[in-house]
Amino acid sequence: MSNRVARSLLLLALGLAACAEAQPPCDNTCAVPGVEQMCVDGGVATCTEYPDGCQHFGQTRACPEGQVCQATSTEAKCVGTCAAPCQVGRTSCTDGLLSTCVAGADGCSTWGPGVACPTHQRCDAGECIDNTVVCENECGTSGERSCESAGTRICGQFDADACLDLGPPTSCQSDESCVDGQCVKNCSATCTVAGAKACEPGGDRRAFRTCIDVNGCLQWGDVSQCPTAERCDGGACVPDVQPCSDDCTTQGASCQGNAVVQCGLLDADTCLDLSQPQPCDPTLQQCSNGACEVIPPPALVISEVLYDSSGTDDATDNVLFVEIAGPAGASLAGVSIQGTNGNKITLSGAIPTRGYYVVAHPAALPALAALADMTHANVDYQNGNGATAADTDAIQLLFNGAVIDAVGYGLGAVNVAGEGASTPDAKDSNQSISRNATNTDTNNNAADFFLSNQPSPGGPPCNGACTWCVVPSVESVCTDGVDNDCDTLADNADTVDCPL
Repeated sequence: MSNRVARSLLLLALGLAACAEAQPPCDNTCAVPGVEQMCVDGGVATCTEYPDGCQHFGQTRACPEGQVCQATSTEAKCVGTCAAPCQVGRTSCTDGLLSTCVAGADGCSTWGPGVACPTHQRCDAGECIDNTVVCENECGTSGERSCESAGTRICGQFDADACLDLGPPTSCQSDESCVDGQCVKNCSATCTVAGAKACEPGGDRRAFRTCIDVNGCLQWGDVSQCPTAERCDGGACVPDVQPCSDDCTTQGASCQGNAVVQCGLLDADTCLDLSQPQPCDPTLQQCSNGACEVIPPPALVISEVLYDSSGTDDATDNVLFVEIAGPAGASLAGVSIQGTNGNKITLSGAIPTRGYYVVAHPAALPALAALADMTHANVDYQNGNGATAADTDAIQLLFNGAVIDAVGYGLGAVNVAGEGASTPDAKDSNQSISRNATNTDTNNNAADFFLSNQPSPGGPPCNGACTWCVVPSVESVCTDGVDNDCDTLADNADTVDCPL
């Protein structure tokens, strides 16, 4: 055999083998196996992939009696769409005509067209009877409704005789059932025996619920409570004999720190309980005898003020200050100083052991700054109104916003913001207005303050007897031979300028 012939035979054999293995293309009738569905012959067919790899709608699953197949673009399902199902073969009278229940083409039963009874007969109770036959009522009261299968029937006149008849059934919706002649929504019962009780879970040992009938559906009712001194046990209220112990000893309110607590019968047992603390406002109140009471103002007074420093008041090395006197350790919480010019300083801490608290300017003379308990730029208060002013300048001491002391100064006509008559005006730079050594407070500034040529921040007034220099001031020419006014000169024996 020539090579040419052999090559031809080989090509022919390969071609035949390829033809034997080739499969015809699939003519798929669906795309998503196991998901896509359609209605076929009144039933549901599901997309199935067959051994040859092709996809077709498989065996049809018939719908139950009384249901038909409904389909969307991708889904089919059996639904109950019969408007008024009836029992096939049953007869009924409607408007004097005899109707028979028949199976429709869609699988639903329906009442067929009414047929007139023969002459001398009438339709009665679903059959044609002679007019001479005495009729019997099918039901008791006209308008009364009753249940039949999954629907309702009404009692009334539905044929030519004088007897009461049951009208054609009217089916309830798919999510309803007939109860006492009415279509009501179906429900999922949460209990099984009407009147049964069950204890409510949780911390309330007296709580329980009762099984009640709600439109034919058994449901647990609202939470109820067992009587006092009883608890719910196994669905019954029984005496509460659980052991307990008192959390406190005496009924009533008391203080726990700065909070009020109540001791009493606060739960279902017979033991005394202690309530959660109710805090008092720490800035305005303190707990006393079981109640939050307003904190009384501390015994504080403005004891000395230097408001007119030599040169520019707030310049470097100024000697502006306000001094507050009070018992050592007295809290300054809620205490503030405020001038009529609006300058306000909120104090902090407590009165030091020396009994005086000093507020100086941040740019104060170093010797004064060393004595200060705090510094604040607002200590630069007004220098006193002139004689033509309607009222005086003033500085007030406040506790939680209420004035507890005040000093008015200057030559104004009325001491509106101060107490009583105004104090003398410190006309000379570095003079202070000061109370006496006992910080007497008669609520009359003119009687309680004097002009001091020897300011004494952080201590009692000098009155010519001080032996330290703090604030350079108008020379006090006293007799102690000490440089009390910080002018590097010993005081002379001229007592004219000595303060009283």
